[in-house]
Amino acid sequence: MGTILDDLRLMFPNFPNLKAVEEFVAGVVKDIDPLLIIMFGALPRGDYTYNSDVDALLITEVPTTWNEIYAYGSGVVQPISKTKNDFIQQLKKGNPFFIQIMEEGIILHTKEGVLDEFKSIASDTISKMRMIRVERGWEMDEEDEEDDEG
Repeated sequence: MGTILDDLRLMFPNFPNLKAVEEFVAGVVKDIDPLLIIMFGALPRGDYTYNSDVDALLITEVPTTWNEIYAYGSGVVQPISKTKNDFIQQLKKGNPFFIQIMEEGIILHTKEGVLDEFKSIASDTISKMRMIRVERGWEMDEEDEEDDEG
C-alpha cells in the first residue's frame, strides 16, 4: 500500500489527509474487494484546498451502500459506489459525470483487465456520441448534431 501513499504525496505534497486515503483503500480492498477505486474531483483537478474532502468511486461486482463504505474513509473520503454492470451502462449512455471520472480520475486500486475495459468503453462512447471536453465536463458536439440534421 505504501506506493499509493508515496505517489499521492508526490502529486499532492501539501494535502494533509493522504493517510486517510491510504487507510480507506486498504480497508475497502480487504473487506469489500472492489474491482476499481478511482479518485475524482478537486484533488485530481488540482483545485483542492487544505480542507477538501476526497471523492472516490468504487466499482463492485455486487451492490454496496454508501453506509457500508463511508466508515472506511474517516470522514475524509466521500465514496460513491456502482456495480460493474451499472457503471458500464452509464458509460455507454455517455453520462458526462462518469466519462469525466474515467478521463481524469486517479486510480487507487484496480483488478487485472478492469481498467482497460472501462477505458475502452468510455473512449468508444466519446467517439460514437461525438462528445467534446468543455471547461467542467463533457457534452455532445452540437455542431456535428446540426450537420447531421441538415
